[in-house]
Amino acid sequence: MSKRTIIKEFDNSGTRSDVRRRVVECFILDAPGTGRGDLVSKYDYVVKVLSKGEKVVLTRPANLKNGFDFLIRVESIDFSNGDGRCRDYPKHARLFESQEDERSLLVRVSPFDLGDSDIFQQVKADYEETRQCIMNKGFEYLTSAMGAFVQPRTKGPGHGSTSRAFYARTKFVKMILNL
Repeated sequence: MSKRTIIKEFDNSGTRSDVRRRVVECFILDAPGTGRGDLVSKYDYVVKVLSKGEKVVLTRPANLKNGFDFLIRVESIDFSNGDGRCRDYPKHARLFESQEDERSLLVRVSPFDLGDSDIFQQVKADYEETRQCIMNKGFEYLTSAMGAFVQPRTKGPGHGSTSRAFYARTKFVKMILNL
């Protein structure tokens, strides 16, 4: 399935939940893909044209390819760290204030390249440690003590939860955001 480009300006009025709902409702209308590779549905939503003509684009799926994930891109703007690889999307950090998520403060936008061999090797080792634990012992043996940069942790409220998510440790986040 080829990539489809959709021109769609989203209304920014109301609460964050209202805006999120409008975006999700638009995504629900997308025709689903039928498999992998060329069979995946791919969309670019041009949501804003800036004063100098640069387009703000939501690209789906993003690198995670989880269905509802998307990448926010700004065409013609290079957010890379000058390493010769052009990247048209920023890395960012948000300040968490409450579960209600009434507002979101942007803390920092900074480039980060996992191409640094030491960092890459440690993330790879963290992944491999988790993978080996699951294969040799079982999913229930994953603990938050694992991983130097990336750790498996309980997803959700905890205390009895059996689902896991993977989180960047504080020192890794500091490296990513140059703090």
